[in-house]
Amino acid sequence: MPLSEHEQRLLDQIERQLYAEDPKFASTVRSHDVKTHLTRRVKRYSALVVLGLAGLVAGAVLRAVVVGVAGFLVMLAGGIVIARSLQRLNGGETLPKIKDTKARPGGKTSIRERAEERFRRRFEDRD
Repeated sequence: MPLSEHEQRLLDQIERQLYAEDPKFASTVRSHDVKTHLTRRVKRYSALVVLGLAGLVAGAVLRAVVVGVAGFLVMLAGGIVIARSLQRLNGGETLPKIKDTKARPGGKTSIRERAEERFRRRFEDRD
């Protein structure tokens, strides 16, 4: 949600005060934006996923269940962190939402209605 004009002016004023009081700290803080941080985080945890995959394969080759499970857990943890970081990079959106043509007035459809619609479409496609 964008800031209002008044909030933007207050933020600019606070930023100017910060530069006046401690220019070294202000330049350090300003040089690290969230996008750079999240991109760096994705790269680091990608290495962790590869390391976990190596542990999983090593556990399978050596028939060491503990090593394989540990490798899987490391790989899973790295994947979760990467997914969350990518989600934050994309502004919180995970996947584009599909519009339902027969949505209820509240905008939600039940699981049963969606299953019935898929079932109907399956037989319509055969004709």
